[in-house]
Amino acid sequence: MLISRLRSSRCYKAEEWETIEVETLVEEHGEEIYDSPDSAERRRVDLTTYALLDNDNNERNVFDSLGYRIPRRKVNLPPDAEAAGIFFSLRNLHALFENPFADSDDDAVIPHYVYPIAGLHDVGQFQAHGTFHCFVPLLRLLNQDLSQQNENPHFPGSCVRAIFSQGYNASAHRVRTQARFHDVQRGMITAAFAGSCVSGPSNKRKATDLFNLCETSLPFERYNSKVANSIIDQSIRLENVYVIDLSKLSPAQRNGRYVSYLPLFGLSCLTLFAASFIVL
Repeated sequence: MLISRLRSSRCYKAEEWETIEVETLVEEHGEEIYDSPDSAERRRVDLTTYALLDNDNNERNVFDSLGYRIPRRKVNLPPDAEAAGIFFSLRNLHALFENPFADSDDDAVIPHYVYPIAGLHDVGQFQAHGTFHCFVPLLRLLNQDLSQQNENPHFPGSCVRAIFSQGYNASAHRVRTQARFHDVQRGMITAAFAGSCVSGPSNKRKATDLFNLCETSLPFERYNSKVANSIIDQSIRLENVYVIDLSKLSPAQRNGRYVSYLPLFGLSCLTLFAASFIVL
């Protein structure tokens, strides 16, 4: 199993943009630049005449031959720029897990679950039994490449499969004392009050522990102490979990050096960078 953690920095308000020179873009990405990632509908563009912005002052996206977006400008941030935390917009998140080319309805949508925060209906975090659809073509290319390297017909099928993904804000690690809940969600005060009526040594011991926790610091006070007067990592994180089936690799490829070489860090349709990889 391999887990790729992709992480972006926090969000800043863009006050000033700097256009990237056409010569720099061509040198880095080649001359084959298109107006769409879809190879069936895209048209090749000339950046010297292709307008940078549309009528709403949004950047007109361009893409390389593989369908990856090419940024045409970069933002200049002052040293004292204020940052904000990032969450996922849940309103259209389901579209990222839809496969318009699925052979059956069972494969059309990857099962996924959303978790709104702070009473908001369409802002929060998610988990899924798979990964974004845009990763699927890259996984397919990777498996095709592995199958071409492996000439033994006794090892058919996909070697690398995506089985799970989740997206969340890194601050969740700071405020939670348990995996599922942070202090203000555990009902500690109610449980401490109810503990005055319990019977039995075990229940009395639990009630005493809860009372002592509340006496030391109430849940909302404990939460405030974690988020106040400190710099908290508020970056967005996307974690993809892949299974590498070593039985689909030839015996010569079943080693740590080869498995760690698999270019799963390239499986990103977002402007994120690979933070770490763990091979289990």
